[in-house]
Amino acid sequence: MHYPECSKNQVSKTVALNRNYVAPPGIGTGISGLEVSFISHIDTWDDTALYSGTINHLVLKSGHLDFQTGYSDIQGNLANFKTGVGAVNSWRINFERPFATPPKVITFLRLLDMGSRSDTAIRVKIYPTDIDAKGFTLHVDSWKESTMNYAIAGWVAYPEDKDNVYSGTAYIRDTRLGLTYDLKNQENIKFPKGTFSEAPNVFVGIN
Repeated sequence: MHYPECSKNQVSKTVALNRNYVAPPGIGTGISGLEVSFISHIDTWDDTALYSGTINHLVLKSGHLDFQTGYSDIQGNLANFKTGVGAVNSWRINFERPFATPPKVITFLRLLDMGSRSDTAIRVKIYPTDIDAKGFTLHVDSWKESTMNYAIAGWVAYPEDKDNVYSGTAYIRDTRLGLTYDLKNQENIKFPKGTFSEAPNVFVGIN
């Protein structure tokens, strides 16, 4: 879902799902594209203008118990959020239903409020560690001169041996030469042979 070029602080769009559900499904949303100076929102605040943005959404129907999803403040974890230059945060996330074995966990950015004292770089990293059958540790880090004021990370967990599902991370730094910075970056992702019998749905988020 792409939001066209604009310069407003709040932009929203109603998303029509491609099928009907017996009960309201879970919705995982993550920022997959951003340019800055169900109704889903891409909002800004203070003096930040939004020029364009993209949101991906992952629909998990209520009966699909293999998957669990949430975000970093759903258990009150942001009460002690660390802010400032190079702020580092982590919280223990407990699954609503324990898995039989440690699951696969993907993490992505849902909200970001950052500034920089000496340059315009925005540096943030979302990642999981210490994954076990009952939960994992979710990290939201910045570094160098970047100042983090507030952030929310989303996550999705699923069984490690789940058929017809694949997840991974694309590193922009691995695809460019030297220390140059490009406005457009890409990496070709190849699924392991035999993972899918037809073209899959793809969920993309910034982590």
